[in-house]
Amino acid sequence: MTTASQASSDHVPPVWEVERFWVLGQGVTLLADHDNTTGSLTLIEAITPPYADGPPPHYHNNCDETFHLLEGRLELMRGDEWRTLQPGQAASVPRNVVHTFRNPSSTPARFLSAYTPGGFGRFFRDFGAPADDFATPPPNVDARTIERLLATSANYGMIIPSPYT
Repeated sequence: MTTASQASSDHVPPVWEVERFWVLGQGVTLLADHDNTTGSLTLIEAITPPYADGPPPHYHNNCDETFHLLEGRLELMRGDEWRTLQPGQAASVPRNVVHTFRNPSSTPARFLSAYTPGGFGRFFRDFGAPADDFATPPPNVDARTIERLLATSANYGMIIPSPYT
C-alpha cells in the first residue's frame, strides 16, 4: 500500500543545481526550468550592469514574462510605453507584446524574470556563454553575437521584429 507521503514524493522533482550564463553582457542565473518545475515555469535571476541595455526589443510567442526588481532601477518597455521599476515592484508582459529593458542608473540592476509556461531556459543554455561566476567581465557583444541571437532566438519563441531582422 502506498502512503500519501510516498505518492506525493514520487512527483516531486529532485534538488537541482543552478546554471550561470553570460547573455548579451548580463549575468543570468537559471534558477528553475521546465524539467524541474513540471513544465510550469522558467525562473532566472539577472544582473544588468550600470547604464546597460537589455536585449533588442522582442516578444515571446509561447510564454508570458514577469519581471520583479530586487535591487537598482530598471526601465521596462512594454509595447510603446516605458515604465520605471523600483526595488520590490513587478510588471508582467503577456506573450506577443514587444518589450525590452535597460538599466538607467550607476549601480547594477538585479531582478527575477519568470516565464510561464516553462521551457525558455533552453534558450539560455543554447545561446549563453557558461559563467562560473560574475566577477570576471562578460564576453563582448559584437556583430557576430547579434547575428547568432537573430539565428537562435526564433527557435525558442523569441521573435525580434524589424529593424533587427
